[in-house]
Formats: sequence, C-alpha cells, structure tokens
Amino acid sequence: MKENCELNEVDLDLPMMEERTFVFSLESENKVAVVLDASTSGASRTAIRTFVLDLAVKVSPNQYFSLWFLGSQERYSLQDAALHLDQWFNQNLDRLKLIGPILESLTSRGEVATIVIAGEGPIFDLADWESENIFQRVHFLGGSSTSLSEGKFPEKELSADKFLRTLNSPVLQAKIVGSSFIPLGWDENVWEWDGLTLAAKRTTSNLANGSVRLLCPENTQPQLHLLQRNQKNQTLELFATSETGTSADWYSLPANEATALLKSLNGQEFDCLKCGQKHPAMQFRCYEGTSILGKPIFASFAGEQCFVLLRETSNGVDWKPYRGQGLRLSESRVWMNCDLLSGIYIFQDGHWILQRDNVECNVYKLEFFGGEDGRFYAVKL
Repeated sequence: MKENCELNEVDLDLPMMEERTFVFSLESENKVAVVLDASTSGASRTAIRTFVLDLAVKVSPNQYFSLWFLGSQERYSLQDAALHLDQWFNQNLDRLKLIGPILESLTSRGEVATIVIAGEGPIFDLADWESENIFQRVHFLGGSSTSLSEGKFPEKELSADKFLRTLNSPVLQAKIVGSSFIPLGWDENVWEWDGLTLAAKRTTSNLANGSVRLLCPENTQPQLHLLQRNQKNQTLELFATSETGTSADWYSLPANEATALLKSLNGQEFDCLKCGQKHPAMQFRCYEGTSILGKPIFASFAGEQCFVLLRETSNGVDWKPYRGQGLRLSESRVWMNCDLLSGIYIFQDGHWILQRDNVECNVYKLEFFGGEDGRFYAVKL
C-alpha cells in the first residue's frame, strides 16, 4: 500500500449527489387492491361476483385484500363481500370508470399495493397515469371482447385460482436499478455488486424487507426490479430514510495511540505500540514475530473490519467506525472495499468507473465530510 494519498479533484460537470439509505418492502405482494367495475351486468357481473367470493375464501392469512370500485375512494373489506357485495355494486352503479380516485387514495396513505382491475370496457383515465410507472403491478382481468385498457395491456381470465398463482409466484431475480448511483452499504448475505448492478444473490430464495445505502443524484428514485418464476416483471419503489453509515459519536484515542498516529498521518516513522520498533507511515499492523497476518497496532479500533474515520483535532485524534463497503471521499470519488472490485471509483459520463490504473492507498484525506470541523482521514484496515 502507498502512503497517505491526496485526491486531485477533476473539473467535472457533476450532478448534485446525496447519500441516502433506501428501504424496500415486499409487503406490496401481500397487499392487493381489487378494483371492480360496477357498470357490468348479466354474465360479466356474475363472473366478477364469483371471482371476488372465491378470493375471499382462498387468500392466505398473511395477505391483505381491499375492495374498491372504479370512480370511488371508498374502501371495502373483502371478508365482508359474501354479505354485502350486491349492495356495494348497487351503490356504485353510476360512478364514472376512473382509476384515479383509487390511486390517489392509496398514494395519500403511502400504500404500495398490487392492483387488480376486474370488469369490461375502457377505463377513461388510464392514459393520465401511464407516466407514474404503476402498471408494472396492475393486473387487468376480464376476458370480454371490450378491453379495460383498449388493448394497451394484456388482459387475463377472471379466475381467482390463476390470479393467486400469479401473485404468489416466487421471486427468481431482484436488482436495484436507477440513474447514476453507486452503492455504499448493503447486506452481503443478500446482495452482491458487480461494479454496475446491485443484485440479489442467486442463493437468496426469499427476499425479506431490508435496506441499501446509495450515493445518487438528487431527486432520483432508485427502484427494485423483480422477476418472478412466472416471468412477470415487477417494479417496487424504494423509500429514503435518514440512516447513515456512521454513528453520531466520535471516540478519543489514548495519548500514546494519538501520538503514533499523528506521526503516521504526517508521513513520519513512528514507534510501534506492539514491538517498539520503528514502522513506516501508514502501517496499521505489526508483522514482527510469528504472526503471518500481523497484529493490529492501534488497539482502539483493532476489531474493525473495513473503514475507520479519523479526525485530527487540537487535542489529538478522534475516530469512529464506518459501516459499509463504499465510502465517499470527495464530490466525484468513492472508495470501495469489495474484493476484486475494490479501489477508487470516479463519476464520469453519468457512470461510476473503477480507476484500475491507480495504485490504491490505505489512507486518504477526506475532501468531503458533513461540515464538521477538523482534518479528516479515511483508513482501510
């Protein structure tokens, strides 16, 4: 490893970047909004009625189904359909065939749900919602000669059994997609990064709810793309939280560690706290003795596995652990610790690119750090 490296920032036309933690939930697969067309009659009404009543007795206990009617924001319970379905149809007979009121109601509650629309004949306001990226999770059921979407989207048979098989189809592939992002923190038991894409591991049979930390342009919205065994693609929204990769607290180093570390950070030899011999700057393990892997020189952060942040102050040196595989060094550079993909990535032409011709250091001075006072360094252990 080289000694402490200075980053030479290039003049790039960069978008404003922000570090955000995004949470995802597959609970949308367990929440289903069933939207009915009350204007149907005769055989179509009978088919819809049969579909709803079959659903009521066949859904699993961990799935939540709600009933709606086109043109209305009123929510009904699927479990009460056997007693009140005909009454609900009559109450909604004169509604316009609009999906907007249902989508607005779900959005106002922050709900993400699979949507199934059962009926016949065109819905008047579908075109108004095409830009909202919701139709990845909408199922159109009818099978009559007059399409609900006027042929824009496939329409399937009104069958509770077939719909539930589609809904419950296992997830085969999952990946995070979005514009110009780079991951900074993820669960390595669930996700793997190939330098371009953050994808669920093939051995992951069931994705639980979770989170990923990304660096991405402001006002962008990464998404979770799913491919199910039935070959249906779905897109789920990711929701931003305030979680970061570091704790709020700094920890002071003991005086002997701070003295040695300050010499090291300033490019000087220092007296090793393990063997007493002189060691070169930026060495964090002592290889004197029989240990091939060496022993940590600085006991305060000896248990840390990846990155540590250091702050040089008038009183010495503070430190804090950093949780994550990627650390933002400057406006356009990220330091990754990810096996063969480790190194410095720069943002160029809308993408994050590994600088394979650069010799990686084990300490970098930070040019970007949250507005706190002090001189900051990142150390890769």
